[in-house]
Amino acid sequence: MHKDQPRIAILSSRTKNNFIFNSCLYEFEDIIAEVDNVDIFNLDPSNPLEVFAQKVVKKSSEYIYPLTKLSPPLKSKIDLDQEYDILFVILDFPYNILNINLIKQWRKKCKIAVCYVIELWQTELKKFNNYLTFLGNFDLIFLGHSQIVKEVQDIAQTPSAYLAPGNDTLKFCPKSLDSDRFIDISTMGRRSQITHETLLELTQKRDFFYHYDFLNSSDLRTNNHQAHRILNANILKHSRYFIAHHAKVNCLEQTGGQIEIGYRFFEGAAAGAVMLGKAPQNDVFEQYFGWKNAVIPMQFDEPNITKIIDELDSQPELLRQIRSDNIRNSLLQHDWAYRWQKVLDKADLAPTEKLQQRIDNLHKVANSFAIA
Repeated sequence: MHKDQPRIAILSSRTKNNFIFNSCLYEFEDIIAEVDNVDIFNLDPSNPLEVFAQKVVKKSSEYIYPLTKLSPPLKSKIDLDQEYDILFVILDFPYNILNINLIKQWRKKCKIAVCYVIELWQTELKKFNNYLTFLGNFDLIFLGHSQIVKEVQDIAQTPSAYLAPGNDTLKFCPKSLDSDRFIDISTMGRRSQITHETLLELTQKRDFFYHYDFLNSSDLRTNNHQAHRILNANILKHSRYFIAHHAKVNCLEQTGGQIEIGYRFFEGAAAGAVMLGKAPQNDVFEQYFGWKNAVIPMQFDEPNITKIIDELDSQPELLRQIRSDNIRNSLLQHDWAYRWQKVLDKADLAPTEKLQQRIDNLHKVANSFAIA
C-alpha cells in the first residue's frame, strides 16, 4: 500500500444520526482522519422510503436474528473501491450496527473490522442480544462502558476491550492557565433540580454567572458538529467550576446500578475547570482520573453547593493547581489520539508519523501548563 493511500475506512453516521450528543463521536472520527490515512463514508439520510425500510429491519431484528444480516434493496449502498487495513465503525447504540449492511462486501474488502459501541447497560443485554451476536462478524469490539466488556465478549464471541471516552484536548484546553474565566459555574445535560434552584437563587443574590441548558437537547440535531464542539469548549474553558457526574446518574432503572465514566469529566478536565460532582468510585475511574482533586465530591442533589464554592474560592492557589493538573493530565492521557493509538495497537497496525507528531505536540503543550 502506498504511503499516503487510505488504509482506514470509517463508516460515519454524521449525516444521518446528527444529534448534538453525538458530536463528540464525530470529533473522534475527525481526529482519526487528521492522524491517519482515511476514507470516510457517510450514510445517506435523504430518502424517506429508505429511512423507513431501515427502521423496519432494525426493529424486527431485535426479535428475529437472521434479519440482522438483511440489507433492504436501497440505492444508497456503499461500494468500496479498494481494500483497507481497518474498517472502523462508531455506534452510539448497538442497534445502529445494521447500517454496516449498506457496505457491499465489507468483510471481503477490509482486513480487520473494528466496532466501537458507546452506550450499553447490563439491563439492555437481553434486549440487544441479536445485535450483540451480530457483532461477532467483527474482529475487535471496543466498548465505551467498562463494566460490560466480559458480557459482550461472551455473547459476540469476539475479543472485546474498554475504550474510554476522550476529546480533542487541544481544542478544549485554554490559551493559558490564567485565561479569563468569566462563567462562575456551568453544567451541561441532565441536572438536579435541587442544585439548579440553589444556583438560580445564588444568581439573584450575587454577581454570579451560572451557565446551563435551557432546553432538553436530547432531540436537537446539527449538520455542523465541529461548531457544537467549539461552543462546548469555549463555555468550559471560560468556566471556573463545572458540574459533572457519572453517566446517567439519575437513571437507575436504565443503568441497574452500573457506574460508568461520563464524557463530561473528560471535557471539563481538558478545559481546566474545577469539577464538582459524583464521580465513579471504582478502579477504572482511578486509572483515568487518579490525580488529586480531579473531581471535588458533591452529591447530585446538593443544596449546599454555595458553601462548597465559597470554601474553594477561599483557596486560590489550590484552584490554580487543580486547573493545572486537570489540563496537563488531559493532554497527556485523554486526547482522541491516545484512543486511536490503542485501537491500532490491538489491531497490530503501526501508527503513522502524523499520529506520533500529534502526541509529541500534546506533550509539549502539557508542559506549558505545569506550575513551577
